[in-house]
Amino acid sequence: MCSVPGLGSDGFLEIFRLGGVHEAGADSVGDEGVLQQVVGAGAGVGGKVHLSTTPVFDRMRRLEQEGYIRRYTAEVDAEKLGQGFLVFCSVKLRRMGREIAKDFVGKVKDIPEVAECYNISGEYDYLLKIYAPDMHYYNDFLINTLGAIESLGSVRSSFVMNAVKTSCGLPLVR
Repeated sequence: MCSVPGLGSDGFLEIFRLGGVHEAGADSVGDEGVLQQVVGAGAGVGGKVHLSTTPVFDRMRRLEQEGYIRRYTAEVDAEKLGQGFLVFCSVKLRRMGREIAKDFVGKVKDIPEVAECYNISGEYDYLLKIYAPDMHYYNDFLINTLGAIESLGSVRSSFVMNAVKTSCGLPLVR
C-alpha cells in the first residue's frame, strides 16, 4: 500500500541522521529538517523548517543531486485499485549461479505484479512482494508467470491478513 519512500503513517518523512549532511550549524540542521518534512508536507515545508520557498527548493535540489532524495512518488491504496491481495513469496532457485541469478532477476524486474524483490540469505534465495486482485489471480500468476521461469526451484507463499504497520521511510536514528 505504501509506495512513497520515506513517508511514514503520520505523513512525515522518517530518515536516519545523515552522516554527510548532518553536521554542526544551522545549515545542516535545516537540511535534515527539509528532508524530514518534504514528502509529507509538500508546499508547507518552508514554514515547518523556518525557511522561505527559495532556500527550501535549493536544499531539496541539492539533496536530490547528492542522492539523499532519490524520487518522489504517490502513496496509493492497493485495495481501491483492485490489487489488495498482498503476498510475500519466498523463492528458491534450482541452483545458484551468477548467470542463473542474473536471468531470474531480469525476468522478475519485468513482472508488474512484483512490487519488490530482495536477494536474501537463509533457506530461500529471494523474497518477492506481490500485489494481486485475489487468491484465484495469484494462483494463476504463480503457475503461469513465476512457474514459467526455468530457474525456479520452489516457492513458499505467505498471505497478508492484516497490515499492522507499514512505513516506507527510514527511522530517525540518533
